[in-house]
Amino acid sequence: MKLLIAFSPLIVLIFFQEQISCFYLAKSASSGYYQDGDFVIGGLFSLRMTLGGHLKPKILFKDKTDTLDVVHVDLTRHYQHILAIVFAIENINKDPHILFNMSLGFYLFNVNFIETKAMESSMGLLSGESPPIPNYTCRPEKTDKLVAVIGGISTSISTQISRVLSLYNIPQLHPFLQNSQLGRSSNEKNVVNKEVSATKLDIFNYQSLQSGTKAQVKVGEFVFESHSVQHLSLNDKLITWGEHHNQSPLSACSQSCPLGFRKTSVEGKPFCCFDCAPCPDGEIANETDMDQCIKCPEDQYPNKQRNQCLPKIMVFLSHEDTLGAVLVSLAISLSAFSAMILGLFVCYRDTSIVRANNRNLSYLLLISLMFCFFCSLIFIGQPSTVTCVLRQMIFGVVFSVAVSAILAKTFIVVVAFKAIKPGSRLQMWMVMRLSNVIVCCGSIIQVCICAVWLGTYPPFPDVDMHSEFGHIILCCNEGSTLAFYCVLGYLGFLASLSLLIAFLVRRLPDSFNEAKTITFSMLVFCSVWISFIPTYLSSTGKTMVAVEIFSILASSAGLLGCMFLPKCYVILLRSADLSRKKFFK
Repeated sequence: MKLLIAFSPLIVLIFFQEQISCFYLAKSASSGYYQDGDFVIGGLFSLRMTLGGHLKPKILFKDKTDTLDVVHVDLTRHYQHILAIVFAIENINKDPHILFNMSLGFYLFNVNFIETKAMESSMGLLSGESPPIPNYTCRPEKTDKLVAVIGGISTSISTQISRVLSLYNIPQLHPFLQNSQLGRSSNEKNVVNKEVSATKLDIFNYQSLQSGTKAQVKVGEFVFESHSVQHLSLNDKLITWGEHHNQSPLSACSQSCPLGFRKTSVEGKPFCCFDCAPCPDGEIANETDMDQCIKCPEDQYPNKQRNQCLPKIMVFLSHEDTLGAVLVSLAISLSAFSAMILGLFVCYRDTSIVRANNRNLSYLLLISLMFCFFCSLIFIGQPSTVTCVLRQMIFGVVFSVAVSAILAKTFIVVVAFKAIKPGSRLQMWMVMRLSNVIVCCGSIIQVCICAVWLGTYPPFPDVDMHSEFGHIILCCNEGSTLAFYCVLGYLGFLASLSLLIAFLVRRLPDSFNEAKTITFSMLVFCSVWISFIPTYLSSTGKTMVAVEIFSILASSAGLLGCMFLPKCYVILLRSADLSRKKFFK
């Protein structure tokens, strides 16, 4: 009832006010509808459309005309806009938590879609008097409180209002829900207790129905529970935007950002103006106009469009892979070749070439090389706790046996030459026992290193989700990196010692000299493992495992070829020549 009484002057203004539309400011224009406050919002509305607003002749600046406007149609829905503003301001003033002991007022004018009235009312807002006096503030209690002006339903009216207000830096707000209304629902629910007060408001749209009548159609609702808990639901399909609009108006100056892109602010422009930037690696945008991209979980990755997260594929070096199959075939072939050489040495065990080079050490070296080739097979397949532990331990121990056997052979080359010198107290059986001690001590030290490794921080199965895009790499974490490099370092020490001794005694008589083949085999062995370290550190995933397998096979094959192929040549070819010579004699 209070609201109706408060608007009675404005209703009289709408239906009975005398229209004065001359640009010459001689007669008093509408004084508007004013409510005081600490801050004042102005409003320029068109409550009816007049024929006079469209059929008037061109008016010059010095002209004076009092042509009456002929009413064409009353726009009651625009009157609802005024009621909505007054309703909103009253609710803001009632809430002590919004403006904190300050109030909001309004200063409203009716311009009837007439551009001259729009300019006249704009100047009235600035001067506070009717007729307005340009560049003068007649009633500062009104004008000094003006903070913004709402108005400009049509483009022409907005242009005229903007021309005046922009001179005084008064911001102009454009309404965007032109046919909408906020009203209390008939089934409004107020739940009041000591802490919560919830209010439900229905949103109506003023529409022309097919029957020719006009009605308000509910298109949504707004539920206010508290300042931090609010719910808005709006059905865009039920809203009609009038005769001149066939789609929802846009409140942004930029096109929507598509899926896979996020909004980025543009410096110097309002928040509704933005650029679209693609989501960074590992993130997606599955909705349009997203402010921030969403990071995919660790076990997922974004697709090419970056609008969906896909599950990562688990990979490891398997026997079915081409690379895995090649390495398996190579390891088995080299193991079989080692077994053939071992069989050859057993068959010709009584020949001078086999006996002269300590056949027991040769047998041990060939067997350890066979195990070196076989241990590479443990590196292939899905990692488990057992395989992760066994593969490094077996590799370290078996290789230490092989290199210790070569070190013992180098020791025999030196000591055996001194044992045959006249007056030497060394006996060959003593030399053989010393070689066995070298092999046992060299292997036991490596076993101790591996035992400490197992007891402190052993290898274990792990996953690598970041090295390869779209893949989860199943791998073995070496646990203690220090222990791993201690195993390699100890093998390098044994190999370097063998290389040094063999190089120093390379000029001994040929009948006892195995130093040349040992020197060359150790050079190959050290070269492979020196190249392994930087390659291993720069590799990831299946490649890292393949690098270690290749290093095992290459170094073992180098030892096998350098140490035993020359002897096989002597056994097979020269033994046949000697047999033929004996036959012809």
